[in-house]
Amino acid sequence: MQENQLRHRTWRLVKVFLEAFSVSASWILFFFYRKLTIDGLAFQEGLSSFQDRNLYLGILANGILWILVSFITGRYDKVFVEGRLAKLVNLLAATLLSSLVLYFILFIDDGISAPRDYYHILLAYACLQLTLVSLSNGVFRMLLTIQYSQDKYHTIVCDIGGMQEEINSRKERGILYRNATTEIFDTTEWENTDHEANEVWRVFEPMDLKALNTEQINALVKNQVELRLYHRSSENYPFRQSMDYALGRYYCAPLTPHLSGWQKASKRAMDISLSLLGLLLGIPLFILCILGIKSTSKGPILYTQERIGLHKKPFRIYKFRSMIVNAEKDGPQLSSEKDHRITSWGHSMRKWRLDELPQLWNVLKGDMSLVGPRPERAFYVQQIQEKEALHARIYITKPGLTSLGMVKFGYARNLEEIMERMRYDMIYLDNQSIFFDLQILLFTIRTVILGKGI
Repeated sequence: MQENQLRHRTWRLVKVFLEAFSVSASWILFFFYRKLTIDGLAFQEGLSSFQDRNLYLGILANGILWILVSFITGRYDKVFVEGRLAKLVNLLAATLLSSLVLYFILFIDDGISAPRDYYHILLAYACLQLTLVSLSNGVFRMLLTIQYSQDKYHTIVCDIGGMQEEINSRKERGILYRNATTEIFDTTEWENTDHEANEVWRVFEPMDLKALNTEQINALVKNQVELRLYHRSSENYPFRQSMDYALGRYYCAPLTPHLSGWQKASKRAMDISLSLLGLLLGIPLFILCILGIKSTSKGPILYTQERIGLHKKPFRIYKFRSMIVNAEKDGPQLSSEKDHRITSWGHSMRKWRLDELPQLWNVLKGDMSLVGPRPERAFYVQQIQEKEALHARIYITKPGLTSLGMVKFGYARNLEEIMERMRYDMIYLDNQSIFFDLQILLFTIRTVILGKGI
C-alpha cells in the first residue's frame, strides 16, 4: 500500500471516530434533555435515564446511521481538499437526513401526547448534532493542520518570476503546502510519483488548458486531479469561479465533476430506482422486441460492444440488435437513417429508442447513468482526441443512457457530427445537476413518445 494512501485512510478513520463520538454525545445530551423537558422529570430523576437500555441502543444506532449517511453523501471523500461551502452543505444535508431517519424510526412512535413536541425534539436533536459534529470537525482540522500543515496541495508555477518572494512568505505561514515546482504538469513525472485520486494542484501563472496534450489531459482526468488556476484575468477561462480563503479567487479547470457528495448519492439512487422500475415495467416491451427481432432476422437478440466509460475505463454495453449479423465486418461504421444494414424491425426500434432498453442493466450495474454523455468506442475516441484534447472531460462522469446531445442533436452519422454533438455534452458538464438530469429525462420521454428517435 502506498504511504500517502495509508495516511489518507488513517485520517479518514480519525474523522469517522471523532464524528461518531460527537454524534453519540449529542444523543446522550438529547436523551437527558428530553427526559427533563418533554417527560417533565426532575433533574435527579433525569439522571436515572443513564440506566435506560434505550440510551445505549440509541448511541449504537445513531453512530452507525451517521456514518452510513456520511458515506452516502460523500462527506469522507475529500477530507483534505473539500471547500468550506461544500463542507457546510454536505454537513447540513447529512444532519437533516440522519435526523429525519431517526425521527421516523425512533421518535414517531415514542408515545408523545402533544404533536408540537415532535417538532420540538426533532429540532433539538438536529441542532445538538450539528453543533457537536461541527466542533469535532474543528478539532479534526486543528489536528490535520498541526500534523500536515506543510503537506497538503501541490503547487505548480509555470514561471516563478516575481512570485518567488510571495510564495516563500505564504509557505512560512503554512498556506502553501508542498515545494513549488517550476515544471508544468508532465505525464512522465506523474507516472513516476505516488499519487492518490482527488488531489488538488494549484497553478499560479496563466495556463492555457488547450496547450496541454491528450496524454496530459487523460492523466489528469483519470487521476481525478483538480486544477485550481490562480491569475488576475479570466479572459481565457470561462469556467466556474471559487474562493480560496487563503489565496483569493481561483478558476476551477473543468476536469473534475461539479456534483457534491449528496448530489452524487441522489443521482445514483435515482439511477438504481428508475432503472429497476424500467426493467420491471418494461417486460412487455422486452418481449415485443424479442419477438420482432426473431421474426424479422436471423442472429442473436442482444448486441454487445465495448465502450469507454468513467475515467476512460472500458465496459460492455448492451442493446437489442437492430442490424444484420456481421454489420461491421469491414470495420467500425456509424449508422444513418437510411443505413441498409438496419433491419425492418430495427428501424422501428430505433424510432422509439427501444433498442437502448437493455442499457438499463448497465445503469443498474453502475457502468452507466440514466443521464450523461453517450459512450463511444475506443476507435472513435482516439480520432476525436486527436482533434480535441479536452474531449477527455466527458470521462469525469459516467456515460448516460440518454444525454443532452441525444435530445438536441440525435444520432451522429460521421466523426464531425460526433464532435458537434459533443458540444452539448460540454454544456451538460458545465451545468450538471440533479434538476438538469430530470429536464433531460423529460426531453427524452417526449422524443420517444413522438417517435423522433432517428
